[in-house]
Parts: sequence; structure tokens; C-alpha cells
Amino acid sequence: MVLAVTGIDGLEGAELERAVAEYGQSLTPHLLGVASGLLSGWAVSAGEDVRAIGDLARHVLRALLSFTGRDDPEGVRALLAHLRADALAHS
Repeated sequence: MVLAVTGIDGLEGAELERAVAEYGQSLTPHLLGVASGLLSGWAVSAGEDVRAIGDLARHVLRALLSFTGRDDPEGVRALLAHLRADALAHS
């Protein structure tokens, strides 16, 4: 998702390698890894608690919206379409 938002996924060749290397040296991927691990743990611990699952889903959607801006419905649609296509390509 971050690669799509930053435009890195649209790069090719040496430019892609350089951008990924630069991104990998920043604090962002580490923080996103920690946050993803927390969300995963919360999802497992929620079990079948509908309220907990709903809370978790709202937090995930808020995180997605933070990457696009709430006043940019086309940006939200584009990001969700990208995530859907990526998920289908890897499932």
C-alpha cells in the first residue's frame, strides 16, 4: 500500500531499486511492520467478538484513509482498487 501511495510501485529498473533501497532505510517500514503485527495480534485475539472485529476494521479503514486524505474520494477508490488487484494477484 505504501509503495502505491508513494508511487514507488510505478517505477522500473534502477529507479525502482534506488527508491526501494532509500525507503527501506527510513523508519517508516519498521513502524508499519510493528503496526501490522499489532493489528494481526488484535485480529487473532478478537476471535468471534463482533464488536472487537468492527473496531479493528474501523481502525484499518482509518489507516487507509490517512494515506489518501478524506476529501479525495478518487484517491480512496484508486488505493482500494490497487489493494484489491494486488491481493487477487497474490492469492
